[in-house]
Amino acid sequence: MEKSEVKLCLLGETGVGKTSLALQFIHGRFNRHTLSNLSASYLTKTMIRDGKVVKFFIWDTAGQEKYQSMTPMYY
Repeated sequence: MEKSEVKLCLLGETGVGKTSLALQFIHGRFNRHTLSNLSASYLTKTMIRDGKVVKFFIWDTAGQEKYQSMTPMYY
């Protein structure tokens, strides 16, 4: 079976929903009580689409200004 890897880095201001978007993709549901990240989170998900195995590597970065100097490390 053919395999693909997709690397995603979520960037944006604090509170815009980066973590909620990532968790919805991973778990298939939204959590109304998601807290802001204080650092980057790393998530993975493997799925089969059109007969191909696709593995997603997701970096969910912190949006607070004091952490913005760290975000270039993730892409």
